Amino acid sequence: MKSLSRAEALSAKECTSRVARFLLHSKLQVTGTLPSKNIDTGMGLERISMIMQDKETLFDTDLFLPLSKELSKYVDKPNSKYEKVILDHLKSSTFMISDGVVPTNEGRGYILRRLIRRAIRAFNQVSTQEISLSF
Repeated sequence: MKSLSRAEALSAKECTSRVARFLLHSKLQVTGTLPSKNIDTGMGLERISMIMQDKETLFDTDLFLPLSKELSKYVDKPNSKYEKVILDHLKSSTFMISDGVVPTNEGRGYILRRLIRRAIRAFNQVSTQEISLSF
């Protein structure tokens, strides 16, 4: 059985915290060309923005702030778990729809349907308002 390295054994939160401290406090400068270009760190825009803005979660960054403010107008019973589900599912659904996916009974369309349904179910947990999806 292969033993894990120290870096692999760290939890995701510890790794993110260490990367954040490194980025915020390091004075390293890259000069010249890198030995390997286009290396994927797997961090993504949201994690990098979380680190650079020194926030605890992705939902505290300026990427989610406008959505969060709009959602708070409709929330009667605040619950951060359900609010995060709503925000995350809205974001995922938006990207899927922009890629041309429509709600159907199979494949990606089925996943989109489930995301929308779960966002509505979470919304019903934090709000007593009846909101329609029709325009």
